[in-house]
Amino acid sequence: IKNIKLKCEVIKFCIEYAEQEEFYKEPLEKLEEAFRELKECKALKDAIAVILTLGNILNGGDKNKGQADGFAIEGITKISSIKDANGKSGIEFVCKKLISIDPEHRHFKKGLRNLYEAKKTNLLEFVGVFNSFLALANSMKNKCKQLLSDKDDPSLNGLQAISVKIDAYMVKLDGLNTRFINLDKEWKDLGEYFGIKKDDEKMEDTIKFFSFWA
Repeated sequence: IKNIKLKCEVIKFCIEYAEQEEFYKEPLEKLEEAFRELKECKALKDAIAVILTLGNILNGGDKNKGQADGFAIEGITKISSIKDANGKSGIEFVCKKLISIDPEHRHFKKGLRNLYEAKKTNLLEFVGVFNSFLALANSMKNKCKQLLSDKDDPSLNGLQAISVKIDAYMVKLDGLNTRFINLDKEWKDLGEYFGIKKDDEKMEDTIKFFSFWA
């Protein structure tokens, strides 16, 4: 059989493609949904507004701090250390206020299901692995072209069918690649939206980013 090694490589790639595509699609979809959930979470937006109000009340005696328009997002984690005259924590005040705004805020975690899954995936590392697979796919496409250049090969018709398959795979992979690029932009935009500095460790990888919120 002519060029049997090349043919086996190309056929093996086609056989394994569907499984590989699913390997990349599932975490990608969870990351996309997690970013969407975080950005659209009304409970989180209301919590930030309540915390800002609480901070302004506490700083009311300071003319420089009493009317803040925002705060460092890390301030969320410090609310529990604030106590009132009865020893109740600031987090209790915030929770009660949130429920008074909307009783459904009790169940806010239900709207963040993908966020808890997404914190298992490091986007940058995952993109690196995907890019390696994309390079492999391009290599298989070129090898297929090489095989098709031999017009005397008796398996030419079969190779042409494989070439069509690989072209279709490349279209799908280009689509996934675009989604990964958009996802990286969404992460950076969301960090900016919440006032997180670019050099903050939460912007080093998505595991740290989502773990902060989870």
